[in-house]
Parts: sequence; structure tokens; C-alpha cells
Amino acid sequence: MFTRKGVQYEFHHLGVPTQEVKPNECYNARFGMYTGDSACSLVRIQWHRFDADSCLDPELQATPHPAFKVSDLSAALDAVTPSCLDLTNRSRAFGL
Repeated sequence: MFTRKGVQYEFHHLGVPTQEVKPNECYNARFGMYTGDSACSLVRIQWHRFDADSCLDPELQATPHPAFKVSDLSAALDAVTPSCLDLTNRSRAFGL
């Protein structure tokens, strides 16, 4: 857990795209995706499998990503600048 610009961030999961059906998947029709938890006990890993017509960004569908719970979503989004969204430099995209 860490705080940046008054917003508290708590790690939620590492999302890993897959095309394989995983045990105990849950389907989210709104996003056109299946989510299944891995058996890893060290860190929470979620497998994400997407429908061909999923509304989620293709970059998210193809790239592993960290996910965080935030104390103030609006403030967290306000802190995102266009340079943070430049995924050509992943360390900058995640504020590292």
C-alpha cells in the first residue's frame, strides 16, 4: 500500500491475459471478459480472457497489468497526465 498526492493505493491483483479457459472463471457481460484466480499464494494473480467483441482497450486485453484499489477514484484519475498514459515507456506509465 502507498499514498501519492493524497490518494491511497492498495494492490489488488496482477492481471494476466490468456486465451485458455481457466477453472472457476466468472463472466462479466458488461466488459465481455472472463476472470479466474490463479492458485498462487504469493501474490493475487487473475487470469483475464476476453470475448472477440469486448469493449475493453486492446492494450489491456494483450498486456499484463497491475491493478490497485484507490481511496479516491476521481483524484486518482485527475493525477493521470497524458505522459502517464504513454505505454511506449511502461516504467513512466506506472509512475516508477
